[in-house]
Amino acid sequence: DVPDADFLEHYESIVSAMKGLDLYGKVVELATVPHEFLRETPLVEGEWVDAYVVALAEWGARLVQKGYVLEEPQDTHPFAWYRVIDAEGKEVGIKVRQKLWEQTRKHLAGFPGNRREVEGRIYFSWADYLKWRGRWAKGDLTSGLQEGLVISLWNQWVVSGTAGRVPTLGEVQIGTISGFTDSSQYSAYQDSTKLAVATHHRQFFLRAMGPGDSGTSEDRRLQQKATDWKLMAEELASDLYRFRTAVESINRAYFDSREGLFPASQDGLFRLVEQTEHLVNLNNHNLAGFLDFLSNAPEPVGPEVWEVLNAIDLANLASEAERIATSQVLELVDMSKAEALDMIGEPDQAAQIIEKYV
Repeated sequence: DVPDADFLEHYESIVSAMKGLDLYGKVVELATVPHEFLRETPLVEGEWVDAYVVALAEWGARLVQKGYVLEEPQDTHPFAWYRVIDAEGKEVGIKVRQKLWEQTRKHLAGFPGNRREVEGRIYFSWADYLKWRGRWAKGDLTSGLQEGLVISLWNQWVVSGTAGRVPTLGEVQIGTISGFTDSSQYSAYQDSTKLAVATHHRQFFLRAMGPGDSGTSEDRRLQQKATDWKLMAEELASDLYRFRTAVESINRAYFDSREGLFPASQDGLFRLVEQTEHLVNLNNHNLAGFLDFLSNAPEPVGPEVWEVLNAIDLANLASEAERIATSQVLELVDMSKAEALDMIGEPDQAAQIIEKYV
């Protein structure tokens, strides 16, 4: 359709009014970055590119050189990572991707060009990166260079110039612009392990909810079994911790920390606590999709991945059980005192103790 005259008039007046404003910047598209959102990365001051994005571009190029294919993700979220597919059409395992990632980072450590730190992040000189013969991302990268409006600069300019008035430009009312990330829900993870686990969980639920090629019945059965076992283990551990705390508390207060209450049963209780803790630790290290997420995580993770998001937090269970058991022991002791007072003919004092629990 041909724009009407009013639209063209406003458009031309806006363009004319913006010519004198320093609100523009440059972005470059790096086609081998295996992430749609990060493929177009800004050049700070028109000449500095984020070193991490460069590493992703180099890593993606290295994967392609090895014969792998960067395939668009099945997850439609704009922040989803590309899949790395081998010649047989299967997703490449984490160990292979991790090895190539480590090789990439080691190679980039020898980047001979200028580098600069901006707000705690390392940036490479874009011009020096283009001239670097050692880069794996080959081809004419300048073809992906574009100029456009910098949203942050525009918003700062709009806010600073309003002074309580409705902002206008070329007689047209204007306002701030929302960034791309504002329209999508996402979570930021500083820990690569938690990122891998969260991604695995998302992939599982997407398979389970999706039509046709959803999660298999075996997937769902194992996931449900892991969830059921976790709930039972948490309940058992909480009960055992409360019993143990109660026994230890009574022993300290009335038996000079000696085993005053059923010593044989007490030893059995403590052994049961140790065995339960051992089983829980096995769960935390081996169950709940741990091995599966290692082979399906979309981004390289370190070798120290021994924590999962759905692990049972024994320390937290013990702390909460201690709080509850301590309160219960105090109540039990007070009830005993009240009963003793009542037996010796002091019902009023007994009633005063009981009142706070009624």
